[in-house]
Amino acid sequence: MSYLIGIDSSTTATKAILIDEVGDIVAVAASEYDFQTPRPLWSEQDPALWWNGAVASIRRVLAEAAIDPAAVAGVGLTGQMHGLVLVDAGGQVLRPAIL
Repeated sequence: MSYLIGIDSSTTATKAILIDEVGDIVAVAASEYDFQTPRPLWSEQDPALWWNGAVASIRRVLAEAAIDPAAVAGVGLTGQMHGLVLVDAGGQVLRPAIL
């Protein structure tokens, strides 16, 4: 059987859902995190939280379902909008993302 993983990365959590080839939900996981408000009406967040949240949530759905990761046929991704991640020439994040 083949599976699909859906990932949603937002400002409060990264969620993952694992569905089978007929669309039945097999497993769901979420990794929550905070954001900072250094000044009124500002919000920022370390982009590493999104990656770490995705990795943790994906690992949890695969473990909960006890499937071989090679059985995952596709991945869908959605995320927050209107964020700014500043990186240097080497791709390293320079500061928290502006949300």
